Amino acid sequence: MIRHSHSVHFLQSVHTPVLALVVFLLLPTLGLAVEANDTITTSQEVLELSALTTRLEQENELKTREIELWKEKYKLLEERYQAERLWHIIRDIEEEVGRIRALPPKIHVTYRMVDEQELQRFVLKQIDEQYGVEHLDDYEMMMRLLGFWRTRIDLKQLIFDLYNEQAMGVYDFNSRQLLLRPFFDPEKGFGRTIIAHELCHALQDQYFDLARIFKDRMDNDDALMAALCVIEGDATLIMSEYMSRHLSPALLLEVPKYLSYDQSTLMNAPYFIRQTLLFPYLQGFMFVSEALGRKGAIDADDIFRDIPCSTEQILHPEKYFVERDNPTSLVLCDYSDQLGPDWRLAYENVLGEYAIRLLFEEELGEREASVAAAGWDGDRYTLYRRDMTSYWLYWESVWDTQDDAEEFFTNLQHLVKRQHREAEIADMKSTVPDVTYKTTTDWIRLIRLGKRVYFFLYNDEAALPVIKQIGEDLIEAMRM
Repeated sequence: MIRHSHSVHFLQSVHTPVLALVVFLLLPTLGLAVEANDTITTSQEVLELSALTTRLEQENELKTREIELWKEKYKLLEERYQAERLWHIIRDIEEEVGRIRALPPKIHVTYRMVDEQELQRFVLKQIDEQYGVEHLDDYEMMMRLLGFWRTRIDLKQLIFDLYNEQAMGVYDFNSRQLLLRPFFDPEKGFGRTIIAHELCHALQDQYFDLARIFKDRMDNDDALMAALCVIEGDATLIMSEYMSRHLSPALLLEVPKYLSYDQSTLMNAPYFIRQTLLFPYLQGFMFVSEALGRKGAIDADDIFRDIPCSTEQILHPEKYFVERDNPTSLVLCDYSDQLGPDWRLAYENVLGEYAIRLLFEEELGEREASVAAAGWDGDRYTLYRRDMTSYWLYWESVWDTQDDAEEFFTNLQHLVKRQHREAEIADMKSTVPDVTYKTTTDWIRLIRLGKRVYFFLYNDEAALPVIKQIGEDLIEAMRM
């Protein structure tokens, strides 16, 4: 109201005299003759007109400044009001989520708004903690060589673009803050539901230390995915309960709008990335629900104290709840010295049953992929590189039974032929399942020894003798 009254006063006191002055100055140009006997304007009148003009301009400037000051005050008051409003909303949701989850908040979670640049810094920090920024290219190459995607992608940019497209709010367990986007409004659509999900993560962190959970699994992507399933599954279950308590016709009317949001980055991402983004929420929800629905059920807290150590246990809950089937941990030798002084061990990690299933899924279909990955008992891979052009990927897996290993070995051959249609058999042993394929750019060697399967992929012919000898040593060791 104050700003409006000043605007009206400004129009009345400034615009009218200025208009009169303009008309006066334009009289000669309007063709109105001045009679010879008219009074001639004196220098004093010119000075007075000049002074009047200056005073009006100064008044106009003062009014403009006053209006801008009121605008700034209004903006600050609006921001303060919105901040206090959001703070109270978060407190209310935090208390309710604490009651639903039976984990009362130990401390109140703070929040801050993050713009695109701050979000990018957050994403880069997440990447660095999981892969190391300098190793992200090695990880991308390993996934491409195995066939999870065909062409090189800028993984760092893709991860950021996915965050930018998908995340309206995220809990940062390092700063223990809720990060919200500037356009986020908790009163619109599913805003409160999103906050409920993220605040569940805050409570998980206060009671079970999420940073420690992630840190303990950084060299094992499969174990990390299993932990993510528990974390996201628990939060999704709580979010669903919170939403059911606040369901309304207005909220249901928001569903089509959310479904129409731009999802192009997600939909155009490689199949593996799309599926692994959804898996912790969907499969994790099913796993935690199964835990709570079992007879003599354990609660979610017990799962956090004893987190499943593989996606095999997430996919097959009986291997966690009934007869515990923990994977075999494999330790691979470092062959850098045998390969030569220019070679380095660039990256190593674990795929796990779910990732192996996805590896087969695009080419062989869901049923065949499930069969191929079933019976997994452990795996580990290493990627060696030389001068950024030469590479050797060594992947070893162990299976529950020899039949499981044989089935995987057979399906692996089918996969190689589907991924590399130009591949030809370069060598095949008759004593053990041992076959080498030559593709346009690489050699691929597959060996099955008992319950173990070995996968070699390399493009440097100079390293062939060393890689061949490693294969012979493995075969000899199994015979002893």
